[in-house]
Amino acid sequence: MGTLIYSKGVPTRVSYDELNLSSPGLIRSIHRDYLQAGAEFLETNTFGANRLHLRDYGCENETAAINYQGAKLAREVAGAAAWVGGSVGPIRNRNREERTLTADEKAAVFAEQMTALADGGVDAIVLETFSDIEDLLIGLRVAREKTGLPVVCQMTFDEKGGTLRGVKVEEMAEVLPGRGAAVLGVNCGRGPLGVLAVVKRLASAADPAVPIAAFPNAGYPEQVDGRHFYLANPAYIAERAVDMIALGVNLIGGCCGTTPADVAAIAAAAKGLSPGARVRIPAPAAEPKAEPSAAPAAADRAPSFLDALPRRKVILCEIDPPKTLEFERMVQRAREAKRTGADAITIADNPLAILRMSNVAMALHMREGAGVDTLIHLSCRDKNLIGMQSELMGLSSLGFHNVLALTGDPASVGGQLGATSVFDLHSFTLISLISGMNRGVTLSGSALKRPTAFNVGCAFNPNTKSMRTQVKRLEKKASLGATYALTQPVYDVGRVRAMVSEMASLSSPMPVFLGIFPLVSLRNAEYLHNEVPGIQIPDEVRARMAAAGENGVAEGLRIAKEVIEGAFDLVPGFYVIPPLAKFDVALELIDFVKGLSSARER
Repeated sequence: MGTLIYSKGVPTRVSYDELNLSSPGLIRSIHRDYLQAGAEFLETNTFGANRLHLRDYGCENETAAINYQGAKLAREVAGAAAWVGGSVGPIRNRNREERTLTADEKAAVFAEQMTALADGGVDAIVLETFSDIEDLLIGLRVAREKTGLPVVCQMTFDEKGGTLRGVKVEEMAEVLPGRGAAVLGVNCGRGPLGVLAVVKRLASAADPAVPIAAFPNAGYPEQVDGRHFYLANPAYIAERAVDMIALGVNLIGGCCGTTPADVAAIAAAAKGLSPGARVRIPAPAAEPKAEPSAAPAAADRAPSFLDALPRRKVILCEIDPPKTLEFERMVQRAREAKRTGADAITIADNPLAILRMSNVAMALHMREGAGVDTLIHLSCRDKNLIGMQSELMGLSSLGFHNVLALTGDPASVGGQLGATSVFDLHSFTLISLISGMNRGVTLSGSALKRPTAFNVGCAFNPNTKSMRTQVKRLEKKASLGATYALTQPVYDVGRVRAMVSEMASLSSPMPVFLGIFPLVSLRNAEYLHNEVPGIQIPDEVRARMAAAGENGVAEGLRIAKEVIEGAFDLVPGFYVIPPLAKFDVALELIDFVKGLSSARER
């Protein structure tokens, strides 16, 4: 549907689902073209017509009307000549708000769309292009409860039979029929040959009594003069359709790029054919999945700054990559920090969405030029699922093992013209992904041949009204595989005591390094307090900075030392963040921690 709408000259910046209301004639004509080509099952133009996705276009309040009208348009064209399936895709939008929804909230989003489709006269609900089986199960349950219609469940797999969320085709075949799926299917993701390979597995894994479907893309898109075209030949598509029918496929069609000409070729080739007989072949026993360990034994970890625990306090120092290509000064700072007593250098990933040199390249320069251990921040903002896994594989091959998994600041924060946020992942799913790679598999379940050996860190914010909520988040991160945490900067020892007290409830204790970010002026303090997420500066501290006047740097240093001294016996170490361009202040704090450690040892 999207391909045909695009071919009519409709720009992608508008909601294609809303065209059911504003351009009903266009949608009718597309349905009619497919029907005349030989289609016996028409899908409504509603794949993204859920409230969350429609919010991207400001038409979320028309969700019910868009779906109802989408069903009516397809029904009018189909008449008694064809069935109509109500197309329902995964819940998502540009801001990835679906990640914050509970299962009940997702169910409500599905229900709004599906009831309108049923009221409009569809014959079945088609849940398609899913990669997360839990979301698919929510949609399946809602469709059955709210509409009573047959439900076609289709997932998108790679050539190895796994989804981006690690679901195998055999798992789909095992789970969904018992939950009431009327048809199991494969759609999108790959062209005819790739889908054919997945269909072979589905046909042998699924109960022969459950119909199966196959809707491949029309090959891979090619960009021509700024537009994307699917160039697979209709005859080739039809040949692969016949192969799928021979494997036992009952519902055959196409997904992205499939035109009426392709459907006509499939219909002609399939005429008079019956699905091949299917025999269920028990899947080989899968290797048991190792549960991520919240705190792996030291012997199982790669060498890192963590090895100093619990013998002494660990000191981390942040040195961000430069905004230019003059990186030598950062390497020199790393040497000075190491010489003063820092155990590792943490390197942020374009913090505050401001362009800087790659922190991986910077880590390599620091390791080679300063011989220092590094902790590389990984932000989910700039890399999609493919890019993030590629980055992790590269880090592992280069011998880097310390990473900090962060969601990251939105691209809008940095003011970079034209930049957009990706956020395929967030901190929780990134930790889970890294843990899987530590077990030797990618997110889709493909073997890496050798496991990575990452020490996975996470962020913790003690500057919150609900410390218990933050500790629960930390508990979840630990369960997914995080082994240590770094806090936001803290300016109140009372906050540290409250944090440590609440963390006593953790079932899997982990080292949490206290963030120290010295203030340099009242203006600096007010900016951090009012504009930087996750930082709160007590009134009395801001008052001290106001009274300090031109002596703000010295006063900020005194405050930082007071926090370090007051928290020294409560935390395993400190995470020192240099203030602005005053790296000498960071060195003085590193030396201060070392001095306290020596004094306590004596």
